[in-house]
Amino acid sequence: MATAITTAMESLFSIPPEMDTDSPAMRTMLEYHIPYLLGLTTTKAAQINPQAAYKYENDLFGLLQELGIPANLHWLTMRMNGMWGSSDYLRTMLFLYIPDPSDVEKLKSVHQVMVRKTAKK
Repeated sequence: MATAITTAMESLFSIPPEMDTDSPAMRTMLEYHIPYLLGLTTTKAAQINPQAAYKYENDLFGLLQELGIPANLHWLTMRMNGMWGSSDYLRTMLFLYIPDPSDVEKLKSVHQVMVRKTAKK
């Protein structure tokens, strides 16, 4: 009985795969909008302390965590800076482009509306 209730609750609150931040569709959309995000005045160019750059070489996600960048922006920050994986970060990279969370959320919202409209057809 508890299993049926749990399953029903999970289906009520589950995120459709095409709307999940880590879904291929969402990542494709974000990847497509990288030039747009780079051109916004709200995108920050963060200076990286050389000691932190040395400490976190080959660990971009560790550096971003140290800088207080939310985990949901790590993948996009990596891609905006031309990296394919966290281990691509080099100590010579002393600044990083960081997207504004509200700009990312706006893009996600528009994407979700488009997905919903497409699904209704």
